[in-house]
Amino acid sequence: MLLVLDGFQAWLADGPVRITTGYLAVLAITALCTAALLLRPTALLRLVVDRPALAWGVMIAPFAVFVVCLLLLRAEVATLPVLPVALLGVVALAASSTLAALNPEEEDEITGPGEAPRRSAVARRLGVLLYPLLTLAVMAITWVPTLFA
Repeated sequence: MLLVLDGFQAWLADGPVRITTGYLAVLAITALCTAALLLRPTALLRLVVDRPALAWGVMIAPFAVFVVCLLLLRAEVATLPVLPVALLGVVALAASSTLAALNPEEEDEITGPGEAPRRSAVARRLGVLLYPLLTLAVMAITWVPTLFA
C-alpha cells in the first residue's frame, strides 16, 4: 500500500520517489509491530478483552509515531523511479490480497469451539479487499486537490 501511494504521489508531482529516514523508520516499526502480533497474538487478544482502553492506545500509538517519524526524519536516503516502485507496490498488494483470500478461516482465540459466528461471504470479500480499497480511497483523496491546482 505504501509503495503504491508513494509511487502515485511522485507521479502526480512528476518526480522520483524519495526514500527518507522517516520512511525507513516507519517500515521498521511496521515490521516490528507485525512480528509482535504474529509471535504473540494471544497476548494482544487478552489485552483487548481485559483492558480495551489500554489496547486502543497500544494499537493507535504506532500511527502517532509514524507521523512524528515522517515529519522529523526528512533526510533523503535514496530516490527511485516511479514506475518500478508503483509496480512493486501493486504486485505486493495483489499478493497479500490473494494470500488473504486463500487463507482458510482459523479458529477464534476468544470464543470456544462451535461458539464463533461464521462470517458471511460478503464480509470475507470485504476483508480481503480492505487494503486495495483503502489504497484507492487514499489515492482519490490525494488526486482530487490536484484538479483544482
